Amino acid sequence: MAKEGEATSKTIPFEEGWPVLQDAINKLIDSLEGVCPHTFTAEEYMTHYTCFTANRRLPKLLETSFMTFYELVYGEMNDQVRDAVISMVCFVS
Repeated sequence: MAKEGEATSKTIPFEEGWPVLQDAINKLIDSLEGVCPHTFTAEEYMTHYTCFTANRRLPKLLETSFMTFYELVYGEMNDQVRDAVISMVCFVS
């Protein structure tokens, strides 16, 4: 349950969002071409905007910590393996 003043949002599937966007695109094209002048209401604008925007979230601290640790270990191991391979290639040559 959302706290007071907090917006709730759900992800809508492409099949549900596309007709909304297509309708907005058609209205905009008609307006630009002068066929049928249309101004979007605030409600229409928000409906179209929320279809375009994806839900974003910041990664949790634990996820970030694991990724940072992984990148450090991977980088160090990669350096050691690269140095070992180069020395073996130079030794064989």
